[in-house]
Amino acid sequence: MSYDLEVWKEDKPIGSREAAEKIKKYWEVDRSVFLMHPDVELFAREIIEVFPFELPENQNPIWSGFDETKAFISMNLGFSHVSDALPKIIEIAQKHELVCFDGQRGIVHYPPFLAAMGYLRLSNTLNEVIDYPNETEIQEQIAKLHLEENNFLILEKKNQYYMQTKIDDNGKTFTLEYRDGSEDKHFYSLNVSREEVTQAFIEYSKNEMHWMERFD
Repeated sequence: MSYDLEVWKEDKPIGSREAAEKIKKYWEVDRSVFLMHPDVELFAREIIEVFPFELPENQNPIWSGFDETKAFISMNLGFSHVSDALPKIIEIAQKHELVCFDGQRGIVHYPPFLAAMGYLRLSNTLNEVIDYPNETEIQEQIAKLHLEENNFLILEKKNQYYMQTKIDDNGKTFTLEYRDGSEDKHFYSLNVSREEVTQAFIEYSKNEMHWMERFD
């Protein structure tokens, strides 16, 4: 078993489902789904310098697999190396303006220029992540919120722009929060019902503003 990561070039934000579909298509049908780019080669060169294939005899190699083309790189890490290597791999991918797909967690890590464009990412207390969620997925995630283990949900559009909610101690109502880029634009509303939270999240995901008229 290994921990798998893929790296390639994108010119716009991509959701985790679309990323997984592109990777599947690449391996099964069409190697042209990823376009060649020099940044991919630069990433490969640097990542191998940081984590070389050959190590002293008393050290375990990080890689259990490494498939490289000029358009796409698939990396297989031993699980014992993930906690140390994963942050560095993501950092180097972002440095070369590449996306890095973590299939185990279903997360696409964006370089700064893509993150600045905005995205839509739903995540909960259990670190379950859905990129570009639809209405049904939002409804399902809010329905799953409860006090014991999964009491928080956040819908992010970009850094410091998000809507989030947390179930109250009574297990019935919610606190709904909205941040629009800075501390002085961070607002909250108390004693919100699950239905009201659901509708607010759906409208926020569609860039609709009707929900703002319903809350103090």
